[in-house]
Amino acid sequence: MSIVKNLIFIDDSLLNFSSIIDNLPDGSQWFEIDGCCDGISQIQNITKNYQNLDSIQFVSHGSQGSLSIGASQLTNSNVSNYQSSLAEIGQSLSPSGDILFYGCQVAADENGQKLIQSIAEYTQADVAASTDLTGPIHLGGDGELEFHSGDVSSPVINVENVNEILMAGIPNTWTDSQIETDLTNTHLEAKMKEYNSDNSYSYLEMRTLLETAAVGGITDSEHQDLKTIYSKIESEFQTDPYSTHSYVKYITYSTIFKSPVNKKWVGGAEKLSEVENLGNMHANMSEDKATKLIKTWFYGENLPHVVTPGVVYKASKGPMFHADTNLTNFSSTPGVLVTADDVNQKGVGSCYFLGSLAAVASHGTGTANAGKLIENMVIDPITDDNIYGIKYYHDGKPVYTTVNNQIPVEKTDIESSDFVGYPLASETAFAGNAEKYEQFSPNAFISSPKYPHPANSPYSGAAVSEAGKIPDSAIAKQSDGKTWSPASWAIISSGDDRNITFTIVGTDENKNTIQETIQGTNNSFAISTKKFLTVKEVTTSGATDGKVKVDYGLPDFYSNHVGGDEWRNGEWKKITDFGFLHGEMWVSLFEKAYAQLSPIFRPEQYDITDLQNFAATKRAERLGNKTAEAVFYESIDGGFHALNDILGNEAPVYI
Repeated sequence: MSIVKNLIFIDDSLLNFSSIIDNLPDGSQWFEIDGCCDGISQIQNITKNYQNLDSIQFVSHGSQGSLSIGASQLTNSNVSNYQSSLAEIGQSLSPSGDILFYGCQVAADENGQKLIQSIAEYTQADVAASTDLTGPIHLGGDGELEFHSGDVSSPVINVENVNEILMAGIPNTWTDSQIETDLTNTHLEAKMKEYNSDNSYSYLEMRTLLETAAVGGITDSEHQDLKTIYSKIESEFQTDPYSTHSYVKYITYSTIFKSPVNKKWVGGAEKLSEVENLGNMHANMSEDKATKLIKTWFYGENLPHVVTPGVVYKASKGPMFHADTNLTNFSSTPGVLVTADDVNQKGVGSCYFLGSLAAVASHGTGTANAGKLIENMVIDPITDDNIYGIKYYHDGKPVYTTVNNQIPVEKTDIESSDFVGYPLASETAFAGNAEKYEQFSPNAFISSPKYPHPANSPYSGAAVSEAGKIPDSAIAKQSDGKTWSPASWAIISSGDDRNITFTIVGTDENKNTIQETIQGTNNSFAISTKKFLTVKEVTTSGATDGKVKVDYGLPDFYSNHVGGDEWRNGEWKKITDFGFLHGEMWVSLFEKAYAQLSPIFRPEQYDITDLQNFAATKRAERLGNKTAEAVFYESIDGGFHALNDILGNEAPVYI
């Protein structure tokens, strides 16, 4: 076996890259780049295992001044973000090593040439790229790399048999006669002639196309036709991550090509023994498995495994993700948000993450701030079918999944839809109900059938003081003899100091001013019996060092406490640094979406045969011998890491 001297990285969207592999020179090793993931990270992880290479070569799509590598798109304006990664990649080369890029027109203009020169500087390599079309001669391309930065001596590989031009964003000029020539399956040919008329491809069209191919199983020719179709129409999908087209493009690619999500079909299994191996689409895939791939990406039916015994999936009551700003009560009125009682968060700890999302949403909507990330998180490709696209971010790139309206409920629970946590996201912070927070405004509100609130309820959520951009007024504060002015909370107090007294002034559900005094008795404090819609003032007196801790929370239908302070050294010391919405919220569908994408977000934790052990281990890690304060801050840290992971670096939160 020859020593590896050349690494060849090939984009997995190329139709006929076997023609490249068959003609590689001796001493070459090739790798496929996953188009769904950060390409630079993939290459960095591979090249660290090599040294003294003659060349690293990339066969992928490009355009003027831009280079596509997996899900990464390098330009002159962003290449500096990859400086450290490129430097590490360059360390695998010999002192005279080369890097070759075969994407079309990458170095065709000044910006593209600066991009190549920057890569040469960061990698300390000689770099070559194309200034014109790259690919087969009969399609107007060639295999030459005309622009060099440095003395490039490595021979180019043969890309002239790839049978496509290596250019990103080629306008679709696919005619009916070309469709007849390029496709072999008459059913797929007929569908594409029908859909090709407007050069726009919808969710329903792509779903129908895939379902047509799945009938009777995926033959070799059908699989090749589907890859050809995607390659031909890829440029017609918009790249704006806030558009429906980007969602359709992503789920179509993930169905035809590959994704870590495709590994298993869970389908809401109650038992791990019911989970099936699925896999990426391939020639001779059965109709059953091909259909399950389509159900995963287009129907949201690959429901996560529910760990809690006695829990099943049930359709939620009514439309999701729609707010009627003219109503004063949600209740069961059609066309509005799911009510607060539809989902019970229970004790899974995702309140930290929900509070973080509230902080992001508090910055409003619009293209110039992070509110837009949340505002456009939900995609509704077909109205009234209860199927939605959900957009998250991973490594700064948008990723999508599809959810239906099935949420986990207790078998014995008829009226409500109780929330159940998923172990894959357990204690890591969930992709919670972000869009709902965006709707917490004077025109949109939360409600429970038991406790309906007016539309102007100030349930905006609170935020973390360390976040910097969050106003202090959003932070719950307490000190002896002074006032505390949170948004809308009742008080629950506990401790062993019988001398401390709390006086609470606020308003009830009818906006009447109410006041209550709570004093410690029998080593504990009474729980407030009044229902405070808002709390205007809390005064304290008589606290003794180390003898009292105060938990404060939302009204009782939101369940559980949301924060705490302890009197130490003559002042209140916060056990928690922020208040946050807790309890019955609409978290289930977003968390389900996160669990469905967990093989992408948390691949190291995705072992379907070990889910229950994983959940138990994480619970043990979280509790163990740690103090409540340590566990709390650990949860905050996890929540903010997840925010940056999911919303991208634009989220106005800091670790």
